[in-house]
Amino acid sequence: MARKGENIRKRKDGRYEGRYITRHDENGKAKYAYVYGHSMAEVRERLKAAKGENAGEDFLTNRKFSEVADLWLNHDDKSIAQTTRDRYENTLELYILSYISDIVCRDVSDVEVNRLLKKVSVDCEGRGKGGGNLKSKTLVMIRNLVNQVLSYAKDMDFPEEKCKSSFYFTLYSIILVKLKQTAD
Repeated sequence: MARKGENIRKRKDGRYEGRYITRHDENGKAKYAYVYGHSMAEVRERLKAAKGENAGEDFLTNRKFSEVADLWLNHDDKSIAQTTRDRYENTLELYILSYISDIVCRDVSDVEVNRLLKKVSVDCEGRGKGGGNLKSKTLVMIRNLVNQVLSYAKDMDFPEEKCKSSFYFTLYSIILVKLKQTAD
């Protein structure tokens, strides 16, 4: 189970040691730094100061959406079947990465996702089964894949306060795209 709270321990030599995450490597593994003091209060102060200096240097702060999507797609999740993984990869390549691959992950907002869904539905007219438009099921899957990539970024210590997205886009945006599509 994950450890919660402060990561402070008393060493054999009587000093206190505080540990905090400074960054994550390319595989997502946490890299730690340490502070030492003679009292728990002193270590708490030093930890607070060290974490303040380290703010803004998170693993995914400046990563492009395509890089995060690649990390998400290749992370070791045994519960996803290979056929599902292939479908995700195809959907990412065909519909998502061609539009928002160069956007920094923290800048993907509700507005960007709505714009993506509109572009995909307009650009893919006639590419559906039988020459029709994309089905709403495909648009929902596109939205869900964007959500999953952003949730993965959040789980990798992506700072919430730096992200413009709520991470969970409503089905309302998909319905609006479909309604506008049928109205035109």
